[in-house]
Amino acid sequence: MPGAYQFSDQRAGDTFDGAGFQLTDNGETPIPLDLTGCRIEVKFVASGAPSQSMLMIGGRGRCKRLTTDEGGGLEITDAAAGKWVIHPFIWTLPAGETNWDAALTFASGRTITILEGSFTVLPDLTC
Repeated sequence: MPGAYQFSDQRAGDTFDGAGFQLTDNGETPIPLDLTGCRIEVKFVASGAPSQSMLMIGGRGRCKRLTTDEGGGLEITDAAAGKWVIHPFIWTLPAGETNWDAALTFASGRTITILEGSFTVLPDLTC
């Protein structure tokens, strides 16, 4: 079952400052999860978005997808310690409720959703 993480409200057109995470096992004494050879993908989806196949990827529609692929907006900063970050970016999703999740793909190809949540994107009031 994925962990829950709630971002603070964001404003359309503003810069999201990024976020850092550390993945551990859920034992009594948490041990960092080694991310060597792993890939992470984060999706932000505006509520009311049509099915995944109908979404525009890259932030120009109702979905923004980030990955640890080169230039993909995510980075594994310390694989052995389970640390990764979402780099800053401009919010291009429409105002309203936004759901998000993060999926981890191991070198073996096994994929699990590790985090999920929702937050509000506020309208840009600039005129």
